[in-house]
Amino acid sequence: MLASAFFLIILSVSKISIGLQLNSQGLLTEGFENLTDLIKIPIIVVLGLKFKKDKLASIMIILIMIFTGVTLIWSGIENLLRQEIITPTVQAYIIGFVSMGMNSGLMYLKGIVGRSSGNLSILSDSKDAELNLKLSIGVLIGLTFAIFKIYFVDALVGIIIAVLVFKEGIEILWELVKKEEEFDITSIKIYADSIYENRLTGYILGSIRRENLTRKRLIENFTYGLKHGRMYYEGFADFFYKELGSEIAEKHLDKLIEGGYIELLDKQLFITQKGLQAFYRAKVKEFKQRSNKIDAGGHQVYKSLYCIIFIVLLILIIVFAPQINSWFASL
Repeated sequence: MLASAFFLIILSVSKISIGLQLNSQGLLTEGFENLTDLIKIPIIVVLGLKFKKDKLASIMIILIMIFTGVTLIWSGIENLLRQEIITPTVQAYIIGFVSMGMNSGLMYLKGIVGRSSGNLSILSDSKDAELNLKLSIGVLIGLTFAIFKIYFVDALVGIIIAVLVFKEGIEILWELVKKEEEFDITSIKIYADSIYENRLTGYILGSIRRENLTRKRLIENFTYGLKHGRMYYEGFADFFYKELGSEIAEKHLDKLIEGGYIELLDKQLFITQKGLQAFYRAKVKEFKQRSNKIDAGGHQVYKSLYCIIFIVLLILIIVFAPQINSWFASL
């Protein structure tokens, strides 16, 4: 939460100042949206963490997300009907890319922390960070079209993103409110889930490929391995994902069967050609990651070189920003 507050203050001040300078509604809207995100931090800390009203805190965050979606739709329509000139600059692009990087980091950080701690409000905040990432991408698209004097794209992209945000917010809110029993936290899908899902997919497909298994036997093996993994490796066995268990493994197995990766014949599980292809692709990715971690000499030199090139290019862009901005204006 401290990390969120720190980055949100930096982003909101930068975007609002650059947005006023450029007259970019997309950048201004994104800046004020980041500023209002600061309200969510005390909601999570006080309601979600201190008073253990996790579901209430999550509902409030989703309501703010829906309200943001509505206001973005309204402002986007206004700007579409009353188009204003946007002047793209190097500074705006730098802020846009920095925003993308920070929001991506916050999205994954909040997703992993929320999933590992089982905290619903932090997971909901991860969805909001995803909204900010989409807005940053939308602003960059709008700025690029503005170079060629096509100004309506900035508002149009904003409306499309806002509609998607509103729709997703309503769906999550409906799931939160309609169920009287304990809310299934796994129904909120986040980007960080790909870590667990990729490992689960590899485990399930690899297990079926090695030996003939029934559904019951596969889940028993999974539960046994997870239990001993947690015993000897603690949270590192499951990426500190305390909700991970047989129920989630069964749901994931059902998804693989529905997707055509696995067939169920006479109570036996069989891997299909599609599943076999997915298994080998997963293995290629896994071995590639392992090979990248092995320092065979020379890797650090290349990484240092790439870093130096990036820094030099960034410095040149900042130094020649006035000339680049003049070129943008001349197009």
